[in-house]
Amino acid sequence: MTVQITLDLPDSIYQYYQELAASRRCAIDHLLLEQISVIEPALAIHPQRALMEREVKAFEAMHDQLWQNYPEEYVALYAGKVVDHDRDEQALVARIEAQFPAEVVLIRQVLPTLPADLVFRSPRFIPEHV
Repeated sequence: MTVQITLDLPDSIYQYYQELAASRRCAIDHLLLEQISVIEPALAIHPQRALMEREVKAFEAMHDQLWQNYPEEYVALYAGKVVDHDRDEQALVARIEAQFPAEVVLIRQVLPTLPADLVFRSPRFIPEHV
């Protein structure tokens, strides 16, 4: 889905992006959309992200049971249920890709503890307007 908007830009900003679009041989609207996605990457969320987050939550909720049944193995979760498991991750991935070619399936190794959340802090780059 897209929404069309009208945007008033200062002449200097418009000229800058018009010249940049011409040098890249692309439409200015495509260039501006690309620039917005770079500045605000959170806007470029994959449409199936919610499905993967659901599978991650299921994995976390089932972790103790998974550890009892599949220690050190890789498990594949689909719709909150284990659909396959294997000690060989690549073999499991191959089977899951064949069985669920267009579906969101979480494949994760069952370790004694859940992985810690990683937090990355980085400076925010804000380009200067010409």
